[in-house]
Amino acid sequence: MMLDAAIGSKSTQRISLQQQAEALALCTWPAELKPQAEALYRTGRAQRLMDLVAEHPEAWQARPNVHLAFWNAPVAQRLYLHCHLQITEHIHGWSGNDLDQIGQFYGRELLTWIFDATGPARSGRLELRARRNRRGVRYTSFRWRHPRKSLAACTAQVLLDLGGGCLLDLQKIHTYAPCGGWGFLVSADDVRAWLRGDSSQAGAA
Repeated sequence: MMLDAAIGSKSTQRISLQQQAEALALCTWPAELKPQAEALYRTGRAQRLMDLVAEHPEAWQARPNVHLAFWNAPVAQRLYLHCHLQITEHIHGWSGNDLDQIGQFYGRELLTWIFDATGPARSGRLELRARRNRRGVRYTSFRWRHPRKSLAACTAQVLLDLGGGCLLDLQKIHTYAPCGGWGFLVSADDVRAWLRGDSSQAGAA
């Protein structure tokens, strides 16, 4: 059951009954996402969780459940790691100021996604058109049949590799039909220079 949708829970999202040997266990997973982690570790909820486990060890158990996954990954696609910390040590480690660093590597200036779009470009599903705006700035619009709509969810910079040493620095993509958008054409040499931090050799987008 999704608790956040059902009762508006803040520090945990899911609760479920799971079979363990001959019994049923009521399980929940606090602090899976950053907003839930903030609601747990930056309030008195974390201490109350430790108190509950300490006062009722026969009924409640808690352990670190470290895993790597994308945000909506099903259980079968998560990589669960072994964590040998005690629950109190784990909670104390997350209760400092490092929580502000979660997700910061997704900032546009720190991360760039490069997607292979050579297939759609060569097949004609991705059609490019050179444009100029009212100020005379050149840009490229496109229409894309059967696009990768997940691109619209990217908050960092997105480059589409069109092949032939040419990439599109994506600025906007519309997911409703007819799917299209716009961006700036850049060369692979410019991208390599930019990734090396050599802005003197990178051309203007």
